[in-house]
Amino acid sequence: MSIQIEHHRVYFPFLPDESRDRALLDGSITATIRPKRLGYPGDTFLIFHLGMYCEIDAVRVLPLGVAALRHYRACGYTSRVAMLADYQRMHPYVGQQLTRNVFVYYFHKIPSPAFKKEAVHAGSV
Repeated sequence: MSIQIEHHRVYFPFLPDESRDRALLDGSITATIRPKRLGYPGDTFLIFHLGMYCEIDAVRVLPLGVAALRHYRACGYTSRVAMLADYQRMHPYVGQQLTRNVFVYYFHKIPSPAFKKEAVHAGSV
């Protein structure tokens, strides 16, 4: 017996930034770190301002300090310090609580969506 897993379209907010946008479009950025769960492997999302669709490959839960140390390059940063500074700016309520667990999403660009459900927004997954 096979189990069919249903994938969803989820919402990942990305702020426009010229250099990071180029890196997203060329596939250099393959991960993002978020303070809460927004999706699961196989779920898809649209980076609205780029019109770029992506699929989540894997999700790991790690302390912020470990996630920054291991994944800052995949997230498009040149150093752990730069990534943590940006993270604190975008998530001031979390700040730099390096032991707080965060979600690391690994993703890849897909040519077109294959959505089965409408967008599920942050906090409802």
